Amino acid sequence: MGWLYDLISLVTAQAGIIGVVVLFFIIRQIMMQGKDIPPLDLVDAKKLDDMVARQVEEYLKPLLSSKGYSEDEIKEILTRTSANGKRFRR
Repeated sequence: MGWLYDLISLVTAQAGIIGVVVLFFIIRQIMMQGKDIPPLDLVDAKKLDDMVARQVEEYLKPLLSSKGYSEDEIKEILTRTSANGKRFRR
C-alpha cells in the first residue's frame, strides 16, 4: 500500500507543478493582451517612413550647414540608397 501512496503523491506533485506553469502563462497572456501592437499595413508604414525622413532632414540640414557642408553635399548625404542600388530623396 505504501507504493500506491507514493504514486499518488508523485502524480499530485507533478500535476501541481504543471498547474502552476499553466496558470503563469494564462496570467501572462491576460496581462499582455492590452499591450499588443497591431501590425502596420503598407500605407501606414509609408506614412511613418515619410514622417521620420522629414524629421531627420529637419534636424540634420541645419546641423550639416553649420559644419560647413554645401547644399549639394547636404542633398547627397540626405539621399537614400535602397538595397537594389536605386537612389531616392529622403
